[in-house]
Amino acid sequence: MPAIIKQDVLAYAPELYRITDPTWALILKYVNELDSTGIGGVGGDEGITVRFARILLAAHYGTVSRRGKSGAAGGNI
Repeated sequence: MPAIIKQDVLAYAPELYRITDPTWALILKYVNELDSTGIGGVGGDEGITVRFARILLAAHYGTVSRRGKSGAAGGNI
């Protein structure tokens, strides 16, 4: 499976475009090294399911990193 890249995540969560490259590097390294055991697809779509799960996880960590800097849980990011 190809590695998840910044553009994959930004296609799903474009509001994360302000995350710095060092932060992206950490997030993407983590999600791309995750063991996919226990993440299964339906009807032979396991690769698609794992890929989407990794994109969602990267978006989550990106959102958390943005909130940590602003101290806000909502509003403009």
